[in-house]
Amino acid sequence: VNSADVASAVAAARPAGIGNDEWFPKFFTVNNGVLYENPVMQIGVKAEFQQNLARITLFYGNRGQAEFKGVTASANEAVGLKVTVASVEPVIDPGQQGQQQVSVESIPAF
Repeated sequence: VNSADVASAVAAARPAGIGNDEWFPKFFTVNNGVLYENPVMQIGVKAEFQQNLARITLFYGNRGQAEFKGVTASANEAVGLKVTVASVEPVIDPGQQGQQQVSVESIPAF
């Protein structure tokens, strides 16, 4: 596999328009880091994998001057995957961080 093939695969897999150009490619090789950030918020991830199970923690950091209200996040089910998403704190105060647990199980185990 050459670097042009990898760059092409990364470009094809990247979700469009969410400002993650700088961070998205590194998640092909590491399990934690920043998914998105701007002066008001930062979204980070830490992922752990064991056999057919993934445990993902999402971090929502409030860098702004006002609280985040009505915070929600969800994930769509996919064929062959069982996805469980815990709720996130509905209010994240300035300077604070909310966390959300996501569990993904491959059905059947591989």
